[in-house]
Order: sequence, then C-alpha cells, then structure tokens
Amino acid sequence: MIIKLTPQEMYPPQQLAVWKNGEQLNINGLTIDLANLVDGASLPANAIGSAWVAGPIQRVGGQVVLTLFFPNSPESTEAERFPRDLVDVPDGRVALPGKAVEEHFPTLGFAQIDWSLMQTPAQQAEALALTTIAQLRREADQAVAPLADAVALGMASEAEAKKLTDWQRFRVLLNRVPEQAGWPTDIDWPVPPA
Repeated sequence: MIIKLTPQEMYPPQQLAVWKNGEQLNINGLTIDLANLVDGASLPANAIGSAWVAGPIQRVGGQVVLTLFFPNSPESTEAERFPRDLVDVPDGRVALPGKAVEEHFPTLGFAQIDWSLMQTPAQQAEALALTTIAQLRREADQAVAPLADAVALGMASEAEAKKLTDWQRFRVLLNRVPEQAGWPTDIDWPVPPA
C-alpha cells in the first residue's frame, strides 16, 4: 500500500490517526475496506464515505495507492508541511510525520463505499475513447455547419462542397468507431480532413 499525504490547514486543528490491516485502513476510527478494488481500477474520492480521502484510490500493480488529507497548522514542521509518500506500509499503526496523535478515536464501523463508481481499466479506456470521439465530433460539427450553409444556399465553391463531403464522411467514421473490433483499447482513428 502507498499512502500519499496532501497537507491541509484545518481550523479548528485536527489530528489524523491511521491503522492498516491488510486491505483495510482505519482513519480516525472509521474503517475503509479496499479488498474489492481490482487491479488497474480507480475509485473516486466521492465514492468513499470519508472526508479524509483527498483523491481517487487506485490499485496499481496489485498495490493500493491513495491520498489522504494531512492536517497542518502554522506550527507544523517541515516534515508535516512537505510529507513524503508512505510506501509499502506495514500493518499496524501508520507512522505519520510529526508528533504522535494524542487523541484515541472510537471505533465508528465501516465507511460507505459506492462500488458502482469504480472504473476498471476497460471502463477507463472506454471513457477516454468516448471523450475523444465527443471532442472530435464537436470539431467536425463546427467545420460542417458553415460549409453546409454555403451548399444549401448555392453559395459553395467546388472546393467547399468537397470539403463538406470530407467532413461528413469523417463524422460517419467517428460514429462507427465503437463498432470496431478493438474497441475501446485498439482503435483505428479516422483522420480529420486537412
């Protein structure tokens, strides 16, 4: 497990205590069980019922990687203001930079996790491909509109009419990208007209 810490000034001042037990992290008394996070997948921070999670949680090469907010104040040491990543965190109390936590936190149970928000590598690839299609489609739509107007009004030159056909062909090919055999990871992207 890799725990990254992002400093955050907190008023009133707060303490952070973290314990690790296998794939579970107990943060200030609330347990987060990450055993269901598949390799290569990502879980957004808002899927976790903990205000301490600062960014997406991922499993990379079999290892859970997450970022936690780390309380800071004007009196924080340099190690607290610029914390290093905690790599290969062993089970037990996690050694955080700075002074040890004085407060004992009661056991609060398990944090709610919305696993429906987890994105597997295939889902991430599909989301990226769909975003790329949408961006290229917007560019094509912007190119087609004035050319289509010129053709519809009989004001288009021969070059403009050909360019319209080229852009329309490009849009059709974009719409067919999800039908390719390699979708969503091995895509033969159509080339936009010059």
